[in-house]
Amino acid sequence: MGNPFRTQSPGVGEEVLDLGCGCGFDVFFAALLVGLTGRAVGVDLTPEMLTWPRRHAKSMRNVQFEEADLTLPFADSSFNLASSNGVLNLVPDKKTALQEVHRVLRPGGRFVAADLLVIETIPEDVLSDADAWST
Repeated sequence: MGNPFRTQSPGVGEEVLDLGCGCGFDVFFAALLVGLTGRAVGVDLTPEMLTWPRRHAKSMRNVQFEEADLTLPFADSSFNLASSNGVLNLVPDKKTALQEVHRVLRPGGRFVAADLLVIETIPEDVLSDADAWST
């Protein structure tokens, strides 16, 4: 797990989108940074992944969690900052995913990622080993 806000921290009043939010850690942290005038939104692929963060967000006015895949359920230009903490490496269609991120970012919006970047060919034995992808 990386820190997507290390280089681009959300400011007070901004709206932040966390892709593949999982347990919501980055969303809750972003909510603290944007304050009550901002909003932090997390999306994840399955309702099971969203059970825990939704339960813990009930008392927070500036936090929301949505189920979504590559098609994000938000209007164009909805967010100041979008973040990914390890989910882009799991998305097979990165071009479509990044186009959707671009669509929901406001003009001048920022995208930060704490993801793995592959710069060499991955050997077939590593590609076919699920344990190799999780370490």
